[in-house]
Amino acid sequence: MNNTMWFCQWLSRLAWLNVVGIIFSFSSGIVLGIMPALIMMCTGIRWYVEGERVSVAMLWRVYCSVWARANKLWLLLVVPLMCTMWYWHWAVVNQLDFLSVFGLAIIPFAIGVTIVILCLAIQISMYETVGIKDDLNNAFYFFSKHHWQVILGLVAILFLSLMSLAFPLIALFYLLTPGLVIAMKNQSTLSNQSDDA
Repeated sequence: MNNTMWFCQWLSRLAWLNVVGIIFSFSSGIVLGIMPALIMMCTGIRWYVEGERVSVAMLWRVYCSVWARANKLWLLLVVPLMCTMWYWHWAVVNQLDFLSVFGLAIIPFAIGVTIVILCLAIQISMYETVGIKDDLNNAFYFFSKHHWQVILGLVAILFLSLMSLAFPLIALFYLLTPGLVIAMKNQSTLSNQSDDA
């Protein structure tokens, strides 16, 4: 297969995975569907890299199997972040200068939570663990070994998010999947090394 055909094939796969992820997130009322949809997209990307055929039924089984586990982690991380962001918003709206400036300290916390969520999605798509603590340990281990990939993946997602403000179809077809591919670049080699250990 020549490079153009390979590129077009992957472009269509990523668009398809992103659309399926959006539809699946709506099936759980968006808030409770985001994390399972991310994990489902990571699993679909991994299957494509391994040369497997992927169907909606396979992705739905993954989505349903990780739903409870993913949402426990999602709520554990996102609820404190949203509460903190709400108080920062309150301070800005009420023009409390000290708290508004102090609220800028929340930004690194928000970036950290986003990194952990991305690493969790990648790790859960690869491993079955016993509990939340193991999932978090795997996520931190993945970030310690592949921090530049994860950061570049988040930059790609941020760039595509900004692009989608001008071109909404980008959000529909390519908001998350290119960033996930970048963040998962060496995922299969990591999985093989961990299985050998």
